[in-house]
Amino acid sequence: MKAKLFLTFFLGIITFEKVNCQPDTSLFNLNKTYVTAQTKNQLSQAEYYANQSHSINSQWLTLFGALGGSMIGFLGALIIAKVNKKSESQKFDKQLGEEKAKNLKIAASDLMKKTAEGFHSITWVLWIAKNTPNECSSKIIDDHDKRMNKIYAEIAGAQVVLSAYSKKIYQDTEPIVRHLYHCDGELGRTAYGLKTPATVSATITQLGNMWQGVYDYSLDIPKIFANSMELTITQKAGVSQ
Repeated sequence: MKAKLFLTFFLGIITFEKVNCQPDTSLFNLNKTYVTAQTKNQLSQAEYYANQSHSINSQWLTLFGALGGSMIGFLGALIIAKVNKKSESQKFDKQLGEEKAKNLKIAASDLMKKTAEGFHSITWVLWIAKNTPNECSSKIIDDHDKRMNKIYAEIAGAQVVLSAYSKKIYQDTEPIVRHLYHCDGELGRTAYGLKTPATVSATITQLGNMWQGVYDYSLDIPKIFANSMELTITQKAGVSQ
């Protein structure tokens, strides 16, 4: 009986030790699961930071692209504005030049008109002395003087305006105006003889002889003005081109 109990106890001990020496499968599986989870967690974090890095780079690229596009648009707007400004400036200069040329023609034409009126008044008096000497009197001379006083004032104003637009045309036309003064002065000095009965006939003859020279000169006035105007306008057009 004792031997049987001893054998049973011995077998129990062996069984217990055998059980204790075998590895715990459930614990091993738990550790394996934990390690796998940790590995996945680390990989997930690495992938997240990698994606964040790519995302930041993408954001910078997007930002740089937007800034580049804005700069290109801004520079394009500046270029267009500069071109438009230049075009508007050229257009304004052209309009200003055309307006100045128009005013120049008006001023020159006005001076020519007033000068022609002065020569016409002189030639009219001289024509009367030449062709109808009986009608040539001191009254005709007085009427002529009144007309010339008005014409001289208008000529002086026209010269001032013309000189502001073209010094050349003013200089070209100044001898014509000066010759008008000269002819009118000669008429006045000669006509003074009409005040003395003894010299009336000789004075009228002398006045009649003056007509041809004054008349011929007056015919050249439009040509002188036209040549001066054409030359000046052509020079201005050449400079503007």
